[in-house]
Amino acid sequence: MAKLSDDLFQLIKSLDKLETRYFRRHSTADKKSSMMQLFDLLLRLEYNEKRIVQLFEKKGMAKHISKTKKYLYDSILRVMRSYKSETSFNARYRLFDIFKDIDFLFEKQIDGQA
Repeated sequence: MAKLSDDLFQLIKSLDKLETRYFRRHSTADKKSSMMQLFDLLLRLEYNEKRIVQLFEKKGMAKHISKTKKYLYDSILRVMRSYKSETSFNARYRLFDIFKDIDFLFEKQIDGQA
């Protein structure tokens, strides 16, 4: 769990203000969810695993902390992929998105649109 915690903390701290705002707007989680509370906590504080566990225990969510961390980590990456594809003029991102669209259309057997 320490590796995921360290990676999550490092990922959150690497986000700039625009990325943080974009994540909050485009995350599918409710603003009061444990995932968003963990995000806000890690964004505000220096990393302290004991403090995080204590806060989750107070809310009766300690048994879900590992899943919450994993879900938060994956959610940040997913939302940042979307952010990069929307804000980047880099042809690599655009091409990758086009290939994902084509793959989706082939899966749906809509070959003419692909």
